[in-house]
Formats: sequence, structure tokens, C-alpha cells
Amino acid sequence: MTKHDDWNGDTPFQLGAHNSMVHEFYRNDAFNERPNSGVFGRMVDQLKLRGYQTGANAAGAGSAMLTGDTQYNHPIRGVTTQNVDSLNKIPTVEDIYDIMKELNGVGQHDNGAMSEAWSSRVASGLFEHEEAIEFAQLPQFSNHAYPGEGSLNSRFGSVMKSMKSRGYRKVNREFYVVKHDGYDHHGSNDVSGKFKSVNDAIRNFVSELKSNDLWESTVLVMGSDFGRSLNPNSSGGSDVSSLFNLLVI
Repeated sequence: MTKHDDWNGDTPFQLGAHNSMVHEFYRNDAFNERPNSGVFGRMVDQLKLRGYQTGANAAGAGSAMLTGDTQYNHPIRGVTTQNVDSLNKIPTVEDIYDIMKELNGVGQHDNGAMSEAWSSRVASGLFEHEEAIEFAQLPQFSNHAYPGEGSLNSRFGSVMKSMKSRGYRKVNREFYVVKHDGYDHHGSNDVSGKFKSVNDAIRNFVSELKSNDLWESTVLVMGSDFGRSLNPNSSGGSDVSSLFNLLVI
């Protein structure tokens, strides 16, 4: 199937649209067997059913890829590049955390689905924040200096810090999604600059994995919604290519 075929009539999605292809890349469910679930989310579900202590983590984006089957409703943790700080800096109610947990804890049998989903996410967010505050106070995490600069390095640095804490979180199988965008260069071509930033970030991340004895238990999967044309267009940029790329290390 290429852009010259009747892809709009022969496929259920738009092959030339970024938002549609990103959605399909995140889901990877061609026959729609698990609607609204992501490929990593379904893996998390299966690992959990087999007795593993699992985790699903999004570093800035990628929650759709980590979403599992609705019957399991596993939580998705956010991995932030910012320093964790108190949510209640000027308290008017001292025990506000406990109150919010109680309000958003165990639901009632006549509660609606939306309110239950909201309460579940609020409660999960509060526990995750307290957990992050606790980890930030531990010297092995607070004194961690990650090499490199730039937003992509910062995301990988946050992932590295989170991976080092999995023993405290009692997790033995988990997924992380790190997104790097900005490749839609129709009017100019800076793909080489983007590749350099990716190469540098991956090199630093692999080095950190090895120095922390995590390399042998880590799989890196890199992919995109679709590729870019090798030959430049009339504006010196690159257009959408039909080639889908996926790399597993």
C-alpha cells in the first residue's frame, strides 16, 4: 500500500495524516480486537496476569500506547523532568491529602462511570506525588547527575531515575514511552540535526543503563508513524514516505 493506491478506500485509517498514523502506531491493533488500547498497555495486562509486578510510565507523552484493556484499568504514571515540590505550599487545611484520598478512595455502588474514573485518577495522582517526594529525598536519587543537555536528554534522565527506583516501587516489569517530534520538514530539512540529538540521547542513556547494571534487562524499541522521503522536494524539504520504521535493541 503506497500513497498512489486507494488507501482511503482500502484501509480504515488515513495513511497520509500524522494524527491518524500516530494513533495507529500507538495502538498497533490492525483488526481492532482491543478497542482504545495501546500495544504496550496490552503487554502490561498480559504480564500482570502472569504474576509480574508491572508499571506503565509516560515521559511527557505516550499514554495512548500504555493504555490497557478497560477491564484491568492499570494506572499510567507520569515521569516528569521537573523537580518535585509540595502541592500544598500554603495550607488552609493541614490534612488536605488525607481528605482528598478519602473523598476519592473507595466508591459507592451507585456512582457513575465518569466520577469513578475521575476519582481513581485523582487518588492515583496523589499517591504518585507522595511517592515522588519520598524518592526525591533519597540521596541516590537526589544526587543523580545525568549527562547531556536538551529536552530529550532530560526525559531520558527522568526515565533513568525512575528505573533506579523500581526496587522501592516493587516493580519488576515496566514500560516507558519517550516521544521526540519535530520531523515534519516539508519546507526545509534538518533531519540530520534531529538524528544527532537522538543519537546523543540514546548514547547517554545506554551508558547510564550499563553503569547502573540495567542494560542486560532493558529492551529499547524505536519507531515512528511513518518515514520521510530520501529525495528532497522542490522546497528542499522531505515529504511523507510510505516506509514504516521500527528498531529493537
